[in-house]
Amino acid sequence: MSTWRLIVRGIVQGVGFRPFVYRLCTEMGLDGYVRNLGSEVEIVVRADRERAEELARRLQREHPPLARVREVRIEPCEEEIEPGSGFRIEESEEREEVELQIPPDAPVCEDCLREIFDPDNRRYLYPFTGCTNCGPRFTIIEGIPYDRENTTMADFPLCRECRREYEDPEDRRYHAQVACCPRCGPRYRLLDAEGEVVEDDELAAIREACRAIEEGEIVAIKGIGGFHLACKTTEDEPVRRLRERLGRPQQPFAVMSGSLEDVRTFARVDEAAEELLRSPIRPIVVLPKREPFPLSDLVAPGLHTIGVMLPYAGLHHIMFRKFLDEPAIVMTSANPPGEPMAIRNEDALRRLRDVADYFLVHDRRIAARCDDSVVRVVGGRPRPLRRSRGYVPEPIELDWAPEDLTIVAVGPELDVTACILHRGKAYLSQHIGNTGHAPTLDFLQRAVEHLMRLLRLDWKDVDAVACDLHPNFPTTQLARRWAEEHDLELIRVQHHHAHALACAAEHGLNPAEEPALALVMDGYGYGEDGNAWGGELLLLEGEDYERLAHLEPVPMPGGDAATYHPLRMTAAHLHAADRDPEEIRELLRRHLREHPDALKHGERELEVLLAQLERPQLHTTSAGRFLDAVSAALGVCYRRTYEGEPAMKLEAVAARVREAPDPQVEVKGDRLDVSEVVARAAETGNRAYALTAHLALARGFARLIEEHRDDEPVLASGGVMNNEIITLELRRRVPGLKEHHEVPAGDGGLSLGQVVAALLVLS
Repeated sequence: MSTWRLIVRGIVQGVGFRPFVYRLCTEMGLDGYVRNLGSEVEIVVRADRERAEELARRLQREHPPLARVREVRIEPCEEEIEPGSGFRIEESEEREEVELQIPPDAPVCEDCLREIFDPDNRRYLYPFTGCTNCGPRFTIIEGIPYDRENTTMADFPLCRECRREYEDPEDRRYHAQVACCPRCGPRYRLLDAEGEVVEDDELAAIREACRAIEEGEIVAIKGIGGFHLACKTTEDEPVRRLRERLGRPQQPFAVMSGSLEDVRTFARVDEAAEELLRSPIRPIVVLPKREPFPLSDLVAPGLHTIGVMLPYAGLHHIMFRKFLDEPAIVMTSANPPGEPMAIRNEDALRRLRDVADYFLVHDRRIAARCDDSVVRVVGGRPRPLRRSRGYVPEPIELDWAPEDLTIVAVGPELDVTACILHRGKAYLSQHIGNTGHAPTLDFLQRAVEHLMRLLRLDWKDVDAVACDLHPNFPTTQLARRWAEEHDLELIRVQHHHAHALACAAEHGLNPAEEPALALVMDGYGYGEDGNAWGGELLLLEGEDYERLAHLEPVPMPGGDAATYHPLRMTAAHLHAADRDPEEIRELLRRHLREHPDALKHGERELEVLLAQLERPQLHTTSAGRFLDAVSAALGVCYRRTYEGEPAMKLEAVAARVREAPDPQVEVKGDRLDVSEVVARAAETGNRAYALTAHLALARGFARLIEEHRDDEPVLASGGVMNNEIITLELRRRVPGLKEHHEVPAGDGGLSLGQVVAALLVLS
């Protein structure tokens, strides 16, 4: 009989892996022990080779639901194990070289739900009930190994009964760091807008918060990764009040429903969407609205979709099962525009005093702020729009990356995530947001530092910092400062090149070995020529790229002003379509007569705008700005109050069109001309041109791809690829199109592409 060491790699911490191994080895009659080694689990057993291999197979087949076993390595071991000594669990051993293998936050499991709603159970209606198979992970961990003293649960010493469960290898709460009960765990209480205690009893506090919601009040609720703002959805007034107080006049609010049956009363749910809604990620899923729509139109104004999630925390289940009689409530991140979501009670009270009527707070610290993830099903395939809770910190594996390179990437400016490449794995941070605002830039720095701390990295371990090519992005300036302070190589990556490389990374493509074509369509990216790119066909080859084709360059009058007042882009495309200045003037006046705020200064702005068209400072090839131009030309959206608004509302109009005029697009060498579509939309006012615009982009670029393709794989990236109409049309016309499925096609996935670009440069 020999001694064997089995090393298990993957997500094997915080998921009940050691008690699982204990039970399995005890069942198999094996002597030995199991322990954590920072980022992997070591199992030492006395057995013959056949039994050791059987153990390895069962570890891969029968592991706990939250575990991910990527590798089981077996090797002989000289350690002596006494026959008949039994199997035991040993204390964790810290190692310097570790991988971050903490599971993401998980929804409360069925076993815990049974306890929560069992009147005879000591955890009856206790919202923090959890075990090794469920509950928060990333949002409570402050260090590794993942032991209770390294989490925010360390603030709550276990009572005698919880300690007994925690120390019993046969119990599902054995070494469950979230283990607690009403006697020893965190508690909820209800405060008013001044921070005064309204209700100190936990269950009464939850009941009163639900009563306030049903009576039309706005309640700030502290959850797993931060605060949400909640109000009822079946009346306009609470939603209108929330919009006014929060300063979000049009941005769609996510809602939470208690059951799938409730969701089906106001949204259409297909098989793929149902699977996502019930999945361990529990994201917000963007669903088509039912018509007529029974909820307030103010929840998602002007859109044909609504973002919906099901309960994932014990609190949510208690609210819906016991106290709420609503098909859905608004459940949106509690942050004023441009600021990160509040996570501390005192910060929420300070920042949201004029927004929320009540605050349902608890006393467990949140170690890492984490927004809800957002996913859209596009033609039956999930497409992450925001990758955060439920995904983070699970890495993207880059099999071809050398293990001795460590790279930090900071993303672009909007919808930012950071990314750290370490030992061949790319760890994306949670959603950060718009770093044009100082508090969000500060959040980005803290998120990077938190990931580095969990990975046991110091700046001396980092080889390079990657950022966007734009010289004025706050992230670019932050990356430059880090590079100077820590003597690191700074690698600046063109925006659309990074988009393309992110998609390549998802599909395991190494451009150094296999060239690929990439179609990238978005709103804005700083181009090599200093102009605003955004409708690009690129050839990826090694660390370089070639710009093969693009949308026609049109003026971008007023620069950023054209993104906020899309009628400016309508004028630019009319100018590019060779319309007479007087004709352009009259078309714009027609819009301004009905909507004076379509331009910031109304008609007074007209002559300045026309002069800017004749002497443009900046040109753009942006697909997003083209869709904006059509949106304004048809009177769909004149003012952008949130990212992507004009194009999203245009898609809602296009989704209702059954037959559209044929796209009048021309491929002229290396460019696709689409301005005539804008001109015809503006001149006719025919809303069927909403669909025409989408088909123009898809069919035009499909022709360009066909002209340039020579058996290369074709990647599709950029925020415009979140548009269902465009994506489905491209799938029909471009065989084998490779799309995003792990990270967002928009800017939330860009940091992964920056890491890959730096990797190609360095290796």
